[in-house]
Amino acid sequence: MKLLRNILIGLLILVAVFVLTGFLLPKEMVFQRSIIVNADKAEVFELISDFDHFNEFSPWFAMDTLQKTSVSGIPGEPGYCYEWESANADVGRGRLTRISTVPNDSVINELDLISFKMKSRDEWILEDTVGMVKVTWRYNGSSGNNIILRYLSLLIDGMMGPVFNSGLNRLKIRSEMLHAYRHKD
Repeated sequence: MKLLRNILIGLLILVAVFVLTGFLLPKEMVFQRSIIVNADKAEVFELISDFDHFNEFSPWFAMDTLQKTSVSGIPGEPGYCYEWESANADVGRGRLTRISTVPNDSVINELDLISFKMKSRDEWILEDTVGMVKVTWRYNGSSGNNIILRYLSLLIDGMMGPVFNSGLNRLKIRSEMLHAYRHKD
């Protein structure tokens, strides 16, 4: 009986430590990936700012090309929207809604992962480099008071990094093809 009580006390202490540690973890979940693209800023911006081009480089669309997608609103304007719904649980259902656009500089969207009941920001930043463009894709979300999400935030960079790299590589290929086509002799 004493052994059972000690095991129970030990388990309670472990749960308490897990919960308290979870509240000490940061609420913010931020990660990003960047790539250098051999194209003009305007060409890259054209692709990232217009949701009609999103499926050309979206890693999630590549996971399920049969998903339902729709675009509404005016490109470059707040409220411009891209929605998707997929039977693939890794893709799920969600919405990107334009918050702001700075031509040839940045695009900021609200990301609503409806299937996962999470909202965050999806940010694209363009920077000039010598004859090329550095494209940074950033995820910026909050786990709030959800302890499980706070622990997940410790792993999110490793889990989502390869997905972002895939999307950036697809964007690079598409941007450089567009650049080559427009600048052929």
